[in-house]
Amino acid sequence: TPNNSQSPDKTRLTTMPKKRTSSSKKLRKGAAAASPGSNGHKKTAKEYVEAAELAMQSQDAHQAIALYNAALDVSSVATQADVDTTFVLEKRAEAKVSISDVDGAREDYQQALKLVRRRQPAAAGSTTADAPSLERMASLLLYMGQLSGGKDALDAYQEGIAMLRSSLELRQKETTVATNHPTATAALDETRKQLAAACCSAAEVFLTDLCDQENAEQECESYVKQALSSYVDPQTGAPLIDALQTSASLLFSQCRGLEAVESIRQCYSQLQAPCEALSKLVGMYLGEDASNDNEMKDNQQSEQAMELTQIQAVQALPGFEFRCQTAKLLLEGCACLVQADQDEPGNTQNYKSQSLQCAQAAVHVLGSLMAENDEVIEIWFLAGDAYNCLEQNGVAQQYYEQTLEMLQQVKQSLEQELDEACNQEEEEDLQQQVDEITCQLEDVQQKLEEMGDTKNSAEPMEE
Repeated sequence: TPNNSQSPDKTRLTTMPKKRTSSSKKLRKGAAAASPGSNGHKKTAKEYVEAAELAMQSQDAHQAIALYNAALDVSSVATQADVDTTFVLEKRAEAKVSISDVDGAREDYQQALKLVRRRQPAAAGSTTADAPSLERMASLLLYMGQLSGGKDALDAYQEGIAMLRSSLELRQKETTVATNHPTATAALDETRKQLAAACCSAAEVFLTDLCDQENAEQECESYVKQALSSYVDPQTGAPLIDALQTSASLLFSQCRGLEAVESIRQCYSQLQAPCEALSKLVGMYLGEDASNDNEMKDNQQSEQAMELTQIQAVQALPGFEFRCQTAKLLLEGCACLVQADQDEPGNTQNYKSQSLQCAQAAVHVLGSLMAENDEVIEIWFLAGDAYNCLEQNGVAQQYYEQTLEMLQQVKQSLEQELDEACNQEEEEDLQQQVDEITCQLEDVQQKLEEMGDTKNSAEPMEE
């Protein structure tokens, strides 16, 4: 599970408004898709699942949920089901998450977990589950933790961690028996990664929901240490990238900024190549282009190589929110280094140069996000901050102005929806969103005003 840290920043992952579809239309569309074909053929559960997966690819979660419902209905009465019920429940949970039905998704994961637990002793022939079963149950618990908060989230993570530790012991025994067997070694490494990521998730709870709890800092430190030590890349010797990011978050919260900078720069080093490749696509690459077109024998080969690089870059990168949080931490590191440079004039650490490197890294990470989705307003705002740190005021202003324009469009759309609100609950929710957007607009306008003041103060006064 990726480490998607929450940020206290006012500017959030707001996206551009899209055309609304009424719930009645969505339900009719889903019902039509879930009904038997016109030729009278009754679909199997597997056919419904395949149709649901196509609906998810088309970003029609409501239709997918209706199809998963149909698959579960068929599977419940079938003599021999052609799909795994727990798999369908997991997929339906994912669809519900995509439409923000968190409670419904959590219930599906809980139901799937009960089914897996019920099957394991009988399947294993003993009271002890095997490693794959333990890992599947742990995965469900970690998903439930992500959809919960506070103590409930921590309980889910801790139970998942305990299962992964048990699985790790079994995997280590398997590896000992099958010495140097690539399959056993790969399975062991994957379990270690899962355990490290789970420890990161537990640490994040103490950084956020349970930060005021007694011994929260010590608990968080303990989980971060476990995350850093649970998995180490056998080739590079680097910890899991999630662990490095969580470590940076903890160190910043402890006002240990320079140590945090080291952690987040190590984190970025694992993202650098694919982020730079993608940032080139949107004109946000700041390094020297090492390629020389004159040395290319065939332009067609060059284009094919570039296309392959882009595909590999996308596949290698962590999720969108993880990279967004990485960019924020890089910018926080930039500010920390600027302050350190001011506090220690004439220092030998070259903090100023390091701060520019952090800002440049943030630009490349944000460039990879822009290449994936350029309608997330927060990315434009953060890009403005990054270029501002690089003292490229003209470029920063362009990103801030684009942010302003996008926020105004969102506000206009929300105000229109507010006028058409059907009930008080919907009206209050929309009004809250309008208020949040208004605050974000004020933040961006203030940034632009500050840039204007800086520009004016730098210009010589006319005699």
